Amino acid sequence: MPTLKWDVKNCLKQCSPNLMSKTNSATIHKKRPPITVITLNDITDAYEVIARITTIYGAKYLPIFKRLHDEVSKLKSEQELLNKAKKIAEPKLSTVNIDPKTPINLSHIFSHVSHTNHLL
Repeated sequence: MPTLKWDVKNCLKQCSPNLMSKTNSATIHKKRPPITVITLNDITDAYEVIARITTIYGAKYLPIFKRLHDEVSKLKSEQELLNKAKKIAEPKLSTVNIDPKTPINLSHIFSHVSHTNHLL
């Protein structure tokens, strides 16, 4: 009975895709698009558009509307808190020399807050 001659290299060459071919290398080595920062204005614009779409086309768009509603609410809340922090801190910032690159150890403040938390 004749035996077949089996060549591992030839088999791999025929069975495996050549990842470095011209057609595949373009897709493998594509640069990623730059990361863009989405602002509150961008989300608010999208929120207004999806509100109109939801009103016209119905409840099937509510999940998108809800997601944007939550994002707008969250970002507005964070901005309000940041503005409050700035309002509280600004009068004292002129007298304090803080390097924003230096980490601050706030553990003593948090331990004090946790000890006095029962008073609230």
